[in-house]
Amino acid sequence: MPHVAEARVVDFDADEAVDSLRTAVGDYLGAVAEYDRETPHLLYASDVVLELFDGIDSLEAFTADFHGHVAHDFYERELFRDFVPMSNDVNGFVTRMDNAVIVRYLVGDQGLFVSTEPTASIDAIFDVLDRTAGQD
Repeated sequence: MPHVAEARVVDFDADEAVDSLRTAVGDYLGAVAEYDRETPHLLYASDVVLELFDGIDSLEAFTADFHGHVAHDFYERELFRDFVPMSNDVNGFVTRMDNAVIVRYLVGDQGLFVSTEPTASIDAIFDVLDRTAGQD
């Protein structure tokens, strides 16, 4: 059974984002975490992800460790604003690997981390995040 927790860090409706991502992405959804500059919080983890990490405790420890890296998203956003000023606001980063795609979606000083399989629709993910986080 997947791990599902209620949002408590971000101001936008992260619970709706998780529900909508589960519908839009289905079995391709691996994990979703909300974060701000100080706090990460795991919202969803599939059975596959939980098994890879030997359970929720190890996954939450990894989430806390990984947060030190994704918190740099806020600084990286500023860098892209400076280098590509005509692009307006930067609201997301996508990292593609052999076996996963990671989307980090930013709203002000808050964000959502989404992991999927490489064949998941990035457009579907951004459609959900734009709608549920209020970027439209």
